[in-house]
Amino acid sequence: MLQNANADPGNIASAVIMDVFKRMYDLEDLEGDSYASTKGWIVSMATAGAVFGCLACIFLTTRLGRGRTMQLGTLFYSKSGSQWTWLQLSKC
Repeated sequence: MLQNANADPGNIASAVIMDVFKRMYDLEDLEGDSYASTKGWIVSMATAGAVFGCLACIFLTTRLGRGRTMQLGTLFYSKSGSQWTWLQLSKC
C-alpha cells in the first residue's frame, strides 16, 4: 500500500519521500540540491509548527480548559489522519 514499506508514515521526514506526497505538493520534478533544500524546509516547518502548536495550547487551556483543548487537538489530528488515509486510498 505504501510506496516505501520501510518508511514510518507518522514521521514527516519519511512522508516527504513518498510518491503521493511528491505528487500532491508538485515536488516530482525537483532533483539534487533543490529537492534536498525543499525537504529540509518542509521538515523544519513541520517541527516549528509542532513547537508553536504546543505553545498555543497554553493559551487554549487557559481559555477553554484542558478537556476542550484536548477535544480540539483530537479534531485536528483526526482531520489530518483521515486526509492522509484518503490520499493513500485514492491512489489505489
